[in-house]
Amino acid sequence: MFCECRNLTVRRGPAMALNIARLGIRAGRITAVVGPNGSGKTTLLEVLALLRRPTSGQLKLWGRRAGPGDRKLRRKVVMVMHPGYMFRGNVWRNLMYGLKARGLAGAEARSRAAGALKMVALPDFAHRHAADLSAGERQRVNLARALAIGPEAILLDEPVANVDARTVEVVGKLLRRLRDERDVTVVHTSPGDSQLRATADRVVRLEAGKVQEADEPTETD
Repeated sequence: MFCECRNLTVRRGPAMALNIARLGIRAGRITAVVGPNGSGKTTLLEVLALLRRPTSGQLKLWGRRAGPGDRKLRRKVVMVMHPGYMFRGNVWRNLMYGLKARGLAGAEARSRAAGALKMVALPDFAHRHAADLSAGERQRVNLARALAIGPEAILLDEPVANVDARTVEVVGKLLRRLRDERDVTVVHTSPGDSQLRATADRVVRLEAGKVQEADEPTETD
């Protein structure tokens, strides 16, 4: 099992942003989290990425109690924001930043960066300036930066919002490849029936911070 949430709440001032009695997400699967704007989708991803501490309740990742201070678990999960932040300079600099932060350099870092660009179908974009990228290209570079560090789980906040059809196709194939070839856990969000829904093994619906519909997994991972 990738995650188990029990009585999990997140408050923002007096408002309840997330209030999940029970939710489990299996490892090595693609889960789509859907719901209207303000339903708590991004907040849930932030909690699962250990970027936000819950107000109350319990979170387990891979069977281990988890929180923002757990560096070992944080290194296994990466979240790709929408629209995401790009550093100044070229695409290669953006990819190498995350690798250097993980202590990777030299031939291994270069190999990972080049491989990640191939996975998002941008093999010749290393020297393209970040400011010159289209919305779809920018999103694919954000994905490549996350993939280069080799996460066990990747959390994507609206990964195909406001992008071109080619990017939707590339992202869809990429998610299936991550699941089928690398056993990576994928959780992605969208405000409605996403163009990526066909890739999902399971759909979780949120409204007002609560799970409205989700078939609970029956097997242990």
